[in-house]
Amino acid sequence: VAVALILLVRYLAVGHKTPSGQPQLLAITPQTLPQFAAEFNRSQKVERVVLLMSPTCPVCLAGSSRVEAILRRHPGDNIRIFAVWEPMLPTDWGRPSTDVMARLSDPRVTQVWDRNHLIAGLVEKGADGRQPACCTRNGHWWDVIAAYPPGSKWTAVAPAPELLNGTIVQTASQLGAQLERHS
Repeated sequence: VAVALILLVRYLAVGHKTPSGQPQLLAITPQTLPQFAAEFNRSQKVERVVLLMSPTCPVCLAGSSRVEAILRRHPGDNIRIFAVWEPMLPTDWGRPSTDVMARLSDPRVTQVWDRNHLIAGLVEKGADGRQPACCTRNGHWWDVIAAYPPGSKWTAVAPAPELLNGTIVQTASQLGAQLERHS
């Protein structure tokens, strides 16, 4: 009990701020989902990438760091990243901490907290039956990259992704190669 209380106090004491230059963390609900779709669609002229991640999964965190490294190698590229943090593990008690979100510090990143896996469900519906090589837990996709070409539009579901796979740490190189081809 004491350990759980210490962990809870530590979680509540940490901040939940996005890095400088990024919009504040958006909590996804049925009411805010249209705001997410509008933000996705505002960037129709660029490649968009949705990352589905757990804020306490070490492999997800390593994957987010790999994506950040790719963004650093492509500073002028027209790309938007939507980091979707969702509770997948027993340690995912709530929104990602400031330190977790700092792993994706590029201003082209928008970070959201999706407690009810709404975005993951819409990404899956839009995938036209395609499945990532891994990464389903309790019926929800996680640790997945879904990349969308310019011109794709989010409607009632996500558009069909050009790249769909996981884990993020293993698939990041495919994302980097795709950016190289589009540059």
